[in-house]
Amino acid sequence: MSRLRKAGVRPNMPVAIARVDGQLMVGRDGEAAQVDDEVASHVFVARPA
Repeated sequence: MSRLRKAGVRPNMPVAIARVDGQLMVGRDGEAAQVDDEVASHVFVARPA
């Protein structure tokens, strides 16, 4: 979770996501964290309305 926090990931904030080499990249403002599937299973993303 600290990797996500360092990448600027916060609840209810917009983030960029991508799948790279089988892992999830998530971040914002030019910072990103690479997380494995176990951690990614706890990340929920919704499209803006």
